[in-house]
Amino acid sequence: MRVRQRGRCKPRTRRKRSAEVRKCGSAEVRKCGSAEVRSAGSIRLWSYRVCGKKITSATILPPRESLTQRRGDADRRFEDLVVWQRARDLSLAVYRITDEGRFRSDFGLKDQIRRAAVSVMSNIAEGFERYSRSEFRQFLGIARGSASEVRSQLHLARGLEYLNESEFQDLYGLCFEVSRLLASLRANTGSQ
Repeated sequence: MRVRQRGRCKPRTRRKRSAEVRKCGSAEVRKCGSAEVRSAGSIRLWSYRVCGKKITSATILPPRESLTQRRGDADRRFEDLVVWQRARDLSLAVYRITDEGRFRSDFGLKDQIRRAAVSVMSNIAEGFERYSRSEFRQFLGIARGSASEVRSQLHLARGLEYLNESEFQDLYGLCFEVSRLLASLRANTGSQ
């Protein structure tokens, strides 16, 4: 607790503050105040006392059950993720389109685009089953890179006239949607 004496704040007692309190304190709090951090469910409350004034702020934490509680929940599977379902649709579409026409005879491009499409859904699944959020985020980043690789190869296939314009637009749109979903999921998955 700190008290104000003659225009200056002086500490009455010295208490160790947690790293969270030190990190979140403003210059006034560090100079002449005290702070306390409490968690209440999904809300983290900071209470500051600066020169006699009490200031309270709150931060809403992301829901923890999405990643941490699902580990013990046998009903939760990577197949439930919308982004994985869309990535599966992308892989199936790529396999179907590469098995037709002139695309069928270009073994190098056909093999490369198929591997990249399968890599998207495989990395989502593998990351989902990992033990930490940071590993999940890493695998989501790898999956997004593979989705970009598919988009790049679609441009090449269109340039070589293996795809007509409507096939290209359909596949490109699906691939771009998967990339956006991956970016959104990665941004909403905090690392711990």
